[in-house]
Amino acid sequence: MTGSATRPRRPGAGGSLSLLLGEAGNPDGSRAACDSGGPGRHAIAQYGPRRLWDEAEAACRW
Repeated sequence: MTGSATRPRRPGAGGSLSLLLGEAGNPDGSRAACDSGGPGRHAIAQYGPRRLWDEAEAACRW
């Protein structure tokens, strides 16, 4: 798996934060975003043919 991630920002008020994933070297490639609204509240969006969030989850489980 190749890709890049932005550095997570410090949690905002209520513990919210965002994480963006993208294919390294491919500005038109797949993207994924996770927005957290606090403990246990997450919204995931994936765009493009690669499911980058799914790949990241699988790598963490490995």
